[in-house]
Amino acid sequence: MKKWTSCQYDDSMHLVGINSVEGGWNPRQQAIRRSQDYEFEHKGCVALEVEGGFENCPIDLMPQATIENHFIRGK
Repeated sequence: MKKWTSCQYDDSMHLVGINSVEGGWNPRQQAIRRSQDYEFEHKGCVALEVEGGFENCPIDLMPQATIENHFIRGK
């Protein structure tokens, strides 16, 4: 069973929310959708998808690294 997690950050790059999806038809797609919903509702905030559980969410994320990861993911 595969597990994907949406790691959600505020404007100060603090981890504020985690949504994990396990099983189902496509857990990665569900995690991406949750990230997109979060970003749409909280303009200026960032969400990243990671494979696995919350322990894989980057805790000390630098703003530049977040921007680069977000840009790559959006391609």
